[in-house]
Amino acid sequence: MNLKSEFLIVAKQVLEIAQRPMRPQEIVSVAIRNGMLSDKRAGKTPHQTMKSKLSVHVRKHGDKSIFVRMEPGKFYLRHLLSLVQRT
Repeated sequence: MNLKSEFLIVAKQVLEIAQRPMRPQEIVSVAIRNGMLSDKRAGKTPHQTMKSKLSVHVRKHGDKSIFVRMEPGKFYLRHLLSLVQRT
């Protein structure tokens, strides 16, 4: 699936590295700390933008989304679900 949003691309990268479900605020913090997302480009509320982008992607694409909502406000990558279910 082609990700067009910088926020979604960054979320995928961060979640791949972390290999655990994360909240949008955590994803943004890791991304900014590692230079994956500019704090200037991210705006005043980047965690809200991240949450919105992830939520819309999951809602719009359903089971075809690469992201999955683990619980309210917590996201993960669908192809890594087996890692969470094992622990």
